[in-house]
Amino acid sequence: MPNQLVNPSQINFSSQLSDFHKNVRNQLKEFFYLKRETFTIFYKISLSPFCKKVLDEINKIPYGKTLSYGQVAKNIEKVKAYRAVGIACKSNPIPIVIPCHRVILKSGQIGDYAGGLSLKARLLNKEII
Repeated sequence: MPNQLVNPSQINFSSQLSDFHKNVRNQLKEFFYLKRETFTIFYKISLSPFCKKVLDEINKIPYGKTLSYGQVAKNIEKVKAYRAVGIACKSNPIPIVIPCHRVILKSGQIGDYAGGLSLKARLLNKEII
């Protein structure tokens, strides 16, 4: 009998998830179904103090709003570090939860995104409905 692929919808992954992972999954579902604008997930990330400061600042950007890389740099009192802000965004280990997609170019264009420009555009469009 040849090997057959299992239909993923037939697998119950829920029983294999920790409570933490179930909570993350549920909050992401709520976000994508327009029932959640912020996350209440407790996490600890191992990044440089600068990256942590940038990501903390980005976490303050309200749902449906954007800031430029330069504005984020100014907010953390590192006015000339706008490129470093972009690098910190790229190092974000939990995109969407820490919403780096809300950081754009000062020209108003969306700029780069580790998940790809198409995903960043969809996330921004979803929030600006």
